Amino acid sequence: MGSLIKVHGDRISRKTEGWPYSIILLSGVFITAILGIWKGVDVGTPFDYIFRYFYSPMGSTMFSLLAFFIASAAFRAFRAQSREATMLLVAAFFVMLGRVPIGELIWEGFPKIASWLMNFPTTAGQRAIMIGAALGVVSTSIKILIGIDKSYLGGD
Repeated sequence: MGSLIKVHGDRISRKTEGWPYSIILLSGVFITAILGIWKGVDVGTPFDYIFRYFYSPMGSTMFSLLAFFIASAAFRAFRAQSREATMLLVAAFFVMLGRVPIGELIWEGFPKIASWLMNFPTTAGQRAIMIGAALGVVSTSIKILIGIDKSYLGGD
């Protein structure tokens, strides 16, 4: 929250491109927080209204954009006609059909396969990224400690 307020506050004060959108964003954040604290978050409260009729539809929109991105990436990769590209296309097909209600109507196995794909193979990828980031942090820290890297002092 602090970063969001700082970034958009700076954008408003400098009147950079799109600054009116920053006013709308910060107003929405503060109004939602105030309503949640003041009236509570139970069913029927203004916070619940904002959640149901603003936040949830925006989440659906983001999911739709993500599904389109996955489909387009799979299509572009499939044109390469390699074994890995075919695996990506099949995985994208199962994930997209497993995450929407019509997928379960077609076959009840789609959600199970999609859940497995999202929980196991992607976890291995996430673990690899985290290990790589940790190794980068450790190597940068060692360089700073032994005096090889002095960029933190403002130099090159």
